[in-house]
Amino acid sequence: MRALADVNILLALGDPLHSSSPRVSKWFDSLPAGSELLVCRSTQTSLLRLLATSAVMQGKPLSLKKAWNHVDALISAPGIGFAKEPEGIDKTWKGLCQPFPASPKVVADAYLAAFAIENGVSLATLDSGFRQFAGVRIVEALFD
Repeated sequence: MRALADVNILLALGDPLHSSSPRVSKWFDSLPAGSELLVCRSTQTSLLRLLATSAVMQGKPLSLKKAWNHVDALISAPGIGFAKEPEGIDKTWKGLCQPFPASPKVVADAYLAAFAIENGVSLATLDSGFRQFAGVRIVEALFD
């Protein structure tokens, strides 16, 4: 199985104090051999931002140097890889965005959905809102 990781999955995997860490870690550890969880530039950027945010890190944000070290270690861990932006993503991304009224969250979510669709992979997320995008395959095992 190959899946693009939403930032909430990456944060839960990397922060044992995250409320979803036990569930996400159990899911990740149970993946079949040869599975790959993918990080893209967008989720990498979001993870760096969140790791350096006091409110997210229970008042103990990481310095950017430590955040980069954390992200580098995560991406180089077994079963995790980095995916470059696929060709043709713009058309899919626009198609997923344009039916919605103005919404900054839809723009970022539609990008991740388009990224997964164009790479032919599932999307690993804790956000059920991704179900609103036609054509994206969600890893349902992550939902209660």
